[in-house]
Amino acid sequence: MHLMYVLDESGNRIYTLKKITDSGKITKSAHPARFSPDDKFSRHRVTLKKRYGVLLTQLPAKPMKAQYFDELSGEKARSYFQKFVKYWNRGKLPKSLYAGIDSSTIPSRAQTGYKWSFASKVSRTDDEALKRARASVSAATLNRDFDESLEGPSKSSRVQGPTLPSSSDMQLAREYAAESKEDDRRLKRKRDRKEDKDRIEDMVGPKEGGREGMLEKKRVKRESDRAFRDRGDEGLEVDESTLMGGGDSFKQQIARRDAARQRYQQKNEEKVTTIRERASAFKEKEDATMAICHLFSIQSQGNIFSGT
Repeated sequence: MHLMYVLDESGNRIYTLKKITDSGKITKSAHPARFSPDDKFSRHRVTLKKRYGVLLTQLPAKPMKAQYFDELSGEKARSYFQKFVKYWNRGKLPKSLYAGIDSSTIPSRAQTGYKWSFASKVSRTDDEALKRARASVSAATLNRDFDESLEGPSKSSRVQGPTLPSSSDMQLAREYAAESKEDDRRLKRKRDRKEDKDRIEDMVGPKEGGREGMLEKKRVKRESDRAFRDRGDEGLEVDESTLMGGGDSFKQQIARRDAARQRYQQKNEEKVTTIRERASAFKEKEDATMAICHLFSIQSQGNIFSGT
């Protein structure tokens, strides 16, 4: 059994269940294809409309009635579709529906309730020519589809499958991975700093900051100063040796102070003496130099006057 299809005048596929005999002749199946209860209405809506043109709502329990499929509302069309499936599977519909309807035999005016103004002007000759053209197109389409199904898929057809990413896609993926890694590191550092801060605050308590912290420090200082003033000299107890300067430790400190002072004075005196000696030697050397220069000056003047 093969599910074949033909194209109608609008280019829509009309499916028919057919059987291929040993001689290659195509015949229609005596057993119609059954609709599954899981089939969706939207899946067969176009098929019903294009294949049968007029949706026959003549069911065994109701009188004869015919309506155009595209004129029905959504709920009513679904209701008719469910009934159509039920009676189709039970084989209670007209035999012409199970045998399949050739789209070439269905006139276009039977597929819609709209009446074109030029339809009444078409002559009988034009109508017969149009029917012959439909029949030839349907026969050619059916034979071509059957030949293609026997030959199988073309060898030159490209096998569809996943493709390798291009260099630009790989570069974009690497950049995205690097940015994601940098964002993760930044978030980790921020989270670590927050955890360290929380750990320090748990150990030493939160730190007051801003204006409130300054006011709190001033308040603590004022309370400390007030407590010190209120206490006065009470509670300060010292012995007489400490107060009057007695005791061995005090005398030792005085002796160390005097010795340090003497060493400082002696060092200063030695430095002053050294400076004075250097100044005296420099002055004597300068005086000797001036005396020699004065002597040379006198001798040169005497030579000039004597004419030598």
